[in-house]
Amino acid sequence: MKKKIKLAGAYLWSGFNKIRKIFSCSGVYNVPILCYHSVSPENTSSGFRLKPDNFEAQIKFIVSNYNVISLKELVSNMYKKETIKNAVVVTFDDGYKDNFTYAYPIFKKYNCCATIFLTTAFIEKEINLTEENEVLEPLTWAEIIEMKMSKLISFGAHGHTHRMLSNIASNELGDEIKFSKGIIEKKLGENIDLFAYPNGQLRDFSKETITVLKKNGFIAACSTIWSTTNTPKELYYLNRIIVDRDDDINNFKLKVSGAYDYLWFFHNLKRS
Repeated sequence: MKKKIKLAGAYLWSGFNKIRKIFSCSGVYNVPILCYHSVSPENTSSGFRLKPDNFEAQIKFIVSNYNVISLKELVSNMYKKETIKNAVVVTFDDGYKDNFTYAYPIFKKYNCCATIFLTTAFIEKEINLTEENEVLEPLTWAEIIEMKMSKLISFGAHGHTHRMLSNIASNELGDEIKFSKGIIEKKLGENIDLFAYPNGQLRDFSKETITVLKKNGFIAACSTIWSTTNTPKELYYLNRIIVDRDDDINNFKLKVSGAYDYLWFFHNLKRS
């Protein structure tokens, strides 16, 4: 029932959204940032795990109909206030091994770029991110480096222990962010300046969080607040579109088109 209500809202919003995008103000970037987590053929109860066939159909669609750009390119253009037309960005959160096993071959097949945000304590096998009845393995550093060398996949930080940053004491917040950045930079030999908030809703980060990110050299951060558009003032809480197991290609197209952007209002209730 909940899914049907959301879908009905999407159809109602889609007509208005097309008009809104035509008359959108300058400085509004109509570039959907897609947020994935896991791609696997295994039957699972986890809503965030997509079947490889579904994922491939989605990647094929965006490559055929949009200009797929890196998150870094989008952020750079937003800082320069340069326009981007008909573009889409692909991101993954957490750093599951199946990103390499199943998603990466599809990225190579379609020459599609993406950014993967790594939870470093998970990659270092110090913590698990899933329930005991469904433990997902982390990427290895060798796999991460191989993807980096392809030039298709870039990496960002997702915190060290995947704790919600707003729940961390001020004297620990810096370390949670610095550890993730420092470990990735040491392993990959490059500057890491993009971040994704664990969970990523408004209650999960704060002005203090953004201050610490800026202090540690991050130039942008992704939330999971829902919208296909962003403005430069949102560079430290960029909106994204969650893609999940139940998304067939038609629902995926609706999400990318902005038909579900009405969810932004619900995600921003805390702000008012």
